[in-house]
Amino acid sequence: MKKAGKFVLYLMLSVLSLLVILAVVASLMQDKIVKLALEQVSETTNIPIETGEIDFSLIRNFPMATLDCRDLLISSPDSLRQSNSAKDTLLYVGRLYVSVQAKPLLKGIFEVRKVEIADADVFYEVDSLGKTNYDFLMDTKQSQPIDTASNSIYLDVKTFELNHVTCHYDDQKLNAQAKLVLEEVDLSGLIDNSQYYGNVEGEAYVTDCNFPEIQLGKMGKATLKFNLDYKDQLLSIQQTDIAIDDKANLAVKGYLIFSDKLMADLKLQAGQLDVAGLAEYMPANWFENYGVHKLDGTVNVNATVSGYLNDSTALPHIDATVDLSNGSIKYLDYPEISRIVLQAKATNGAESNNRTSKLEVDSLSFFVANSLGSLKGTVENLDQLTYALNSSVDVDLNDVNPFIPDSILKRINGRIKADISTKGIFPDSMTDHFINSVAANTTLHLNATEVNVELDSLLSVIKLNGELQYNPNQLTVEGFTAEVPAYKLSLRKLDLNTAFSGELIRPESLDFTINKLELETDSCTASFDGSLKNPMAPDYNLNGKLKLNLAEVYSMLPDSLVSGLSGNVSVNLHSAAKINLDSISDQIQDVLFTQGDFAVNFRNVSLDMPDSLMCVQKLSGDVKYQADTVWIDQLEGGYQGLNFGARATTIANVYSAAIQNKPKELLVHGNFSVDSLDYAWIESFLPKDSVDSSNVQDSEETSPMNFTYKVNGRFEANELKYGPNVFENVATKFLVKDSYYVLDSLSMEAYQGKALSSIKVEMKPEGEMDLFFKTNVGQMNVSEMAKGLEDYITMDDFTADNVKGTISTRMDGKIVLDKNFEPVYNSLMLKGDLDIANGALINVKPVMEVEKIPAVGLKNMDKLYFSTLKSSIFLFNNKLYIPQTEIRSSSFDAMFLGMYSFGEDYAYHIRMFLGEVLSSKSKANLRKQSQDDGFEEDQSDDITKGRTSIYLVSKKENGKEKAWFDNRKDRTNMVAKVKMQEGALKFKFHPLFVTYETE
Repeated sequence: MKKAGKFVLYLMLSVLSLLVILAVVASLMQDKIVKLALEQVSETTNIPIETGEIDFSLIRNFPMATLDCRDLLISSPDSLRQSNSAKDTLLYVGRLYVSVQAKPLLKGIFEVRKVEIADADVFYEVDSLGKTNYDFLMDTKQSQPIDTASNSIYLDVKTFELNHVTCHYDDQKLNAQAKLVLEEVDLSGLIDNSQYYGNVEGEAYVTDCNFPEIQLGKMGKATLKFNLDYKDQLLSIQQTDIAIDDKANLAVKGYLIFSDKLMADLKLQAGQLDVAGLAEYMPANWFENYGVHKLDGTVNVNATVSGYLNDSTALPHIDATVDLSNGSIKYLDYPEISRIVLQAKATNGAESNNRTSKLEVDSLSFFVANSLGSLKGTVENLDQLTYALNSSVDVDLNDVNPFIPDSILKRINGRIKADISTKGIFPDSMTDHFINSVAANTTLHLNATEVNVELDSLLSVIKLNGELQYNPNQLTVEGFTAEVPAYKLSLRKLDLNTAFSGELIRPESLDFTINKLELETDSCTASFDGSLKNPMAPDYNLNGKLKLNLAEVYSMLPDSLVSGLSGNVSVNLHSAAKINLDSISDQIQDVLFTQGDFAVNFRNVSLDMPDSLMCVQKLSGDVKYQADTVWIDQLEGGYQGLNFGARATTIANVYSAAIQNKPKELLVHGNFSVDSLDYAWIESFLPKDSVDSSNVQDSEETSPMNFTYKVNGRFEANELKYGPNVFENVATKFLVKDSYYVLDSLSMEAYQGKALSSIKVEMKPEGEMDLFFKTNVGQMNVSEMAKGLEDYITMDDFTADNVKGTISTRMDGKIVLDKNFEPVYNSLMLKGDLDIANGALINVKPVMEVEKIPAVGLKNMDKLYFSTLKSSIFLFNNKLYIPQTEIRSSSFDAMFLGMYSFGEDYAYHIRMFLGEVLSSKSKANLRKQSQDDGFEEDQSDDITKGRTSIYLVSKKENGKEKAWFDNRKDRTNMVAKVKMQEGALKFKFHPLFVTYETE
């Protein structure tokens, strides 16, 4: 036993001594062993490897084996440089330190406790042909291929530190460069055949970048901080922060699962993204080429991504929020959009597909110069884009002024605020259905404040204010006010409320119901309601009320059109019609007169126009039109100095007869009046003699009057003038028809007396006219009458100077006038009684001739004064017959019987009384002297009863005048002739057969 124990002890000492010896030898030979190993690797791989100081130990840190290497240089066997003698450096490591478990190495197991690489440079280069300095690793023609066969792999790394490791990238083909610096990286992990896990944490940055397509050279440094864990196909991202200069901060957290499908659950953050700074990295002039001259703002983005990233059948679920502040953009020559603020959320929804995707804008606001706008709403379902948006704008119209062509507007300013809400589905193409859908799902509220619009140098609208509200199938305008200086118009209110149905893209389908349309100026108002169908072929029903102050209307009219306008007009109207716009000129009259009605009230309306024929003064009254009939009541006014009036007046068949000029009767009935009417005023409107009758005839031929007319009623005048004749308090019933005129019960005051008359005029086809009349005259001054009628009635011995006294008469007659309005004397017929009181016959030749009769001795017959003259006269066959005339005077009485043929021949048989004859001769002598001439004692029962009569005759025949004692035969013949002519007159003209109907 003792020997065995000694053997074991010696054996252990021997082994220990051997180990010590081996350790000492290994310690002394470690540098040579490592260098031999590196040389063998270099020769085997044909990769130039160089190293500086190497410290390798299996004992010093036992049970750890450590390797501490300085200045490790690995080069490419194929140089990319122009000089073949130069080497391309692949890797330079200032210090490489490796610490592994020594014992497991004996079994080929690497349990790395620490790896440290510091001050290293990695070079990746690409030449102009695209060849890299690492291409040799892909060379399949190596003479001594590397044996990659191995058994199982086991690598356990506890600590892997990288300190200031710089990766250099230089691509001559792309002209791109970059430098990645791994400032401090800590890594640990395990590789055991198919099992992998580990952790990496550190900080790196990218600098010195260049890429020809973008301007990365302007980037100073992009810093990356990261902390990643990997185990069992699960990559956990504890931290990934990226900072690009001071222009962007990016962060990613979450995990990735690497299996057949890459699954992720990530949170992404992009904070303080400087839009202007990041835009600097874009290609030069890239934004300018798209018209963008300025881009600015700060963006924050938060997003979550969960689901499979590489599944072609399903998208991962994505939720994101975007926050933009102080943004701005300048596009082309349009105003800069500034102070943009955006808060929005996006998601692809519960099913993570296009259909459930949604963008929700919580708020978007911006400024354009002095204008601002805002928007919020949602857009969803990318397969069939659905939107619901609410927006507001507050526009300073000065901002849009430079962008409106002068051909449309010269200038515009003021503010417009608008709120718009809309929803719908975007179609694949713009269709009529979509436009109608927009109209049916959009609301608009617009407010205009102090808007001024200059259309051209003459026309402008200023101080426009008001609100407009559009809802589907409803339009409302409230409180609109404006001024139009060119027309001196001040619109104080415009209110509109209308409902409509149909499709806006198809105007023919539109149907409007106008609930209210009201307009108001300083002193005028208008209101309308009704309906309109199909604006392309309007079918409308309209009711309206207008109250107009014409002085205000006048201020809006050009001076060339109207020179004066005042008064007030109220109008109630109704119109309903269907119009064909292609033939509206042919329909307009029919629409005005058959499809509507109106009522107009005038109050002191005065109208002055350049054409004096269109002037009216102080017109007041009521006019109504309905069913082709005009009603006029209490109408009065002035025209060309004439004051006129109309009461209870109707005009029927205005359109169907007069305006259309069709064979129908125009009916006018009413009460008419004038203040003072001078026939000279009427003559001023009649055609002058100088008018070319051929032109008049042509006009009549081209425009014949096809309708007939009937005008009747009453007429009153305070005063009528006809030359020197003045008729006062005139009143009559009248009837005017085609070629037929009647005045009945014509009462008047004239020549200091009164008259009641009736007149009828019947026009003949040949141009002649029959004038019938009857009159009852009381107490008129015969001298004034004769003077007034001297220009119209030619009787040489019966002028104002010849006849004096007061006349009363009852007379019926008929006068025929030719086409020149001259009397046809042979056709004149007249019958009546004549009574002249307190009169005189001055210088009447038939009377004066009596003085020449010898033996009578009458004196001063040139001035025959009498108390009464009674006569019964008639006119027939151009002769005036006097069947019986009584003259009573203070000096004598007489009776006349005779004939007068209007200034030619006359024959007056005079009966006088001897006792009253002024003579110095005795009655016996007169009786004896004239016995054979038929004098005898009068035995009749008349006023001459008991008085001795003397008969005289005064004649004018063939231009010779003669006065002498009358004889019975001539007197009897005259009596017979008078009776015969009177009988013939009664046969041809009997007053009882003449009627003066005015109905």
